[in-house]
Amino acid sequence: MPSDAARLSGPQFDRIAATLAALVVVGLAVFLLVRNQPIADPKLFFVLRVVLSFSAATLGATIPGFLDIRWSGSGLAIRAGGALALFVLTFVYTPDVLTEQGGKPQTTIIAPNSQVTINNGTDSAAVLAAISDLKQQLTARSAVPAVPGAEQRVGEAIRNLARGAANGDDRLQKALELLRANKVNEAAQLLQAVAEEKTARIQVDSKDAATAYRNLGAIAGLGNPQQALAAYLKAIELDPNDSESLLWAGWFEADRGQLDEAERDFRRILELTEGNEQAGTRVGATLGYGDIRKQRGDLPGALKSYRDALAIAERLAKAEPGNANWQRDLSVSYNRIGDVQQAQGDLATALSSYQAARGIGERLAKADPGNAGWQRDLTIPYDRIGDVQQAQGDLAAALSSYQAALAIMERLTEADPGNALWQRDLSVSHSKIGDVQQAQGDLAAALSSYQASLAIMERLAKADPGNAGWQRDVTVPYDRIGNVREAQGDLAAALSSYQASLAIAERLAKADPGNAGWQRDLAVSYEKVGDVRQAQGDLGTALASYQASHDIFDRLAKADPGNAGWQRSLSVSHMKIGDVQQAQGDLAAALSSYQASFAIAERLTKADPGNAGWQRDLAMSYGRIASIEIQQGDRDDALKAFRQGRDIIAQLMKKSPDNATLHKDLASFDSQIGTYDK
Repeated sequence: MPSDAARLSGPQFDRIAATLAALVVVGLAVFLLVRNQPIADPKLFFVLRVVLSFSAATLGATIPGFLDIRWSGSGLAIRAGGALALFVLTFVYTPDVLTEQGGKPQTTIIAPNSQVTINNGTDSAAVLAAISDLKQQLTARSAVPAVPGAEQRVGEAIRNLARGAANGDDRLQKALELLRANKVNEAAQLLQAVAEEKTARIQVDSKDAATAYRNLGAIAGLGNPQQALAAYLKAIELDPNDSESLLWAGWFEADRGQLDEAERDFRRILELTEGNEQAGTRVGATLGYGDIRKQRGDLPGALKSYRDALAIAERLAKAEPGNANWQRDLSVSYNRIGDVQQAQGDLATALSSYQAARGIGERLAKADPGNAGWQRDLTIPYDRIGDVQQAQGDLAAALSSYQAALAIMERLTEADPGNALWQRDLSVSHSKIGDVQQAQGDLAAALSSYQASLAIMERLAKADPGNAGWQRDVTVPYDRIGNVREAQGDLAAALSSYQASLAIAERLAKADPGNAGWQRDLAVSYEKVGDVRQAQGDLGTALASYQASHDIFDRLAKADPGNAGWQRSLSVSHMKIGDVQQAQGDLAAALSSYQASFAIAERLTKADPGNAGWQRDLAMSYGRIASIEIQQGDRDDALKAFRQGRDIIAQLMKKSPDNATLHKDLASFDSQIGTYDK
């Protein structure tokens, strides 16, 4: 009787082997079709190649005929025949088959107005449109006001995430889904984990890790500036010549009051992009360097930087007229130039610069009415124009400009009520209108506008209690409401508003002691409380509040002696303390405080004689010193000081004859001189 082995020999065995081999080949094909994604695990890929090759060889061994191959490549030469030949053919050429679907990996980008599939390395028009849609959604909803280039950087991060997801990284696909749902903080945490993992494998590619942190910075910057700055600094550590990360680190550092660090980063970018105006970071770095100079009180230097940025943007816009981003950079440059001209007291020229910015904004908005970003950008020059008109005393024109900005923001918020940044801008518009109404003497209307502003900001802060920016913005309408209540004579209500603002400022300053901006806000809140306490006659408490404010500004000024803003604030705090000391009858102490204020103001004006605000501060210091000298019986010196203060105001009026505040100052000096010059 034949054995079991004998029964399975010959043709029957061949048929069974061929059937099993065919089932393996078909099974693998079905597996790949159902899986429908690239094989990212090299071990799994190798096993599949071996199994498929053995199956093909087994199937081939059952087929009559002879196969002989010769193959060479990658430094190897192979000659084989029969089943072994099929094994070699299958093993060598399997990558071309299995990776045909993976050679162009895919992922899906779901955006507000589109849903497309992206192949790695492919940027079709549909893909770019989807990235643009999602980019605009995110930057529009950002809790942090955008700076030049923000949309481009977020768009680049989205493209990087999509390509990584297409290569099989499920975490990046999840991050894209979270961003689509506007869950920015959750996406940022996921990207933090990705970046840390890439850093752990830094020996492989430090630039890859730097890119991961740059992506994290772009996304975290939509709502968490502190996390964004940390990410960009890590990217710079990994790649010191990463100009994108240098630019964004500089912006965030400047916003935190870290001017030395920001200046270092902006200077580094200018060195890296020397002779390459096409570098997208050069305009941003030039504007940022101008901002540093402005904060340090160097208005001529700031103006030069802003004009340099304008010149670069003009050349780029001329070379590529259809590039809307270059046009936007032009508008931003004009706005910055106008800011310096306004600070110098040249209101007419500032108005001209803001109008140039508005003209560009109107063209962009008209060319692309559906672009909410262009619509929002248009509100900036409207607000700046309103500021100049208000300074000129043309309150009706200022109100009209602010209302134009408000109308735009009302349309945007109505179209997208969930957009937090639009809501914030709407709040700012209400505050601007309230300022004009208060200047017009319509305190009831001003109070209503400020309360509308407060209601919006409180909703935003409540919806995202971890967002320090929203928390800080709540303090602004609180302070404005306090101003109106104080003007109405309701000191108790004014104090309540100022104390609410102070409580927020204290929490923020305690949470981030290194943030100079939060420290400044805290000092200002102490001043506001001191103002009410002084008006209530509680001079001891007022003096304590002013001293607390002074101590903060003194620390800031010592930590950064080159920051003219801190020096100016310190000068004001000396003056506030002097006012209380004068009211207490301590004339010697008051004179000492006023002289300390005067010394700072005099240094600032000598450093930059063209700064109209500092010139006015110096004039006010002359007036304060004169008031003490009158009480001490030194009439001649007092009259001399009054006249010196008046002369400064008169000179400022020659440059800005329509400045309403200067007219009031001049009338006050004339009244004092007329009273005592008898």
